[in-house]
Amino acid sequence: MITNRFNRKGARMKERLNTYLTNVLIFGISGLMIWAIGWKAFLMVEGPIFFIAGMFGIWLFYVQHTFEDSYFEADKDWEYVRAAVEGSSYYQLPKVLQWITGNIGYHHVHHLSPSSQL
Repeated sequence: MITNRFNRKGARMKERLNTYLTNVLIFGISGLMIWAIGWKAFLMVEGPIFFIAGMFGIWLFYVQHTFEDSYFEADKDWEYVRAAVEGSSYYQLPKVLQWITGNIGYHHVHHLSPSSQL
């Protein structure tokens, strides 16, 4: 929640500006909502949203990494490409959930290049 509010070293200008804009909008909308309804009501709304979204994220992570025939090997036998492809699954979600989760069902592709912006 906090570290994603900062840019990585070497981030391009477009990425930095996107991060800054997102931070300003989060701060501004949150401030506006706190001003409009009060901080207690704001937390009563946002708290359950964070909790439910967090639980859903944990569940998705678990489902995509824990399945029958998932790849797991000791360090000496571990293979990068096999771990990337067989260590995670393609999880086909309904179209609405694909949009809400940013196509997290394609998580296995991320394992091939975890540092890239897929």
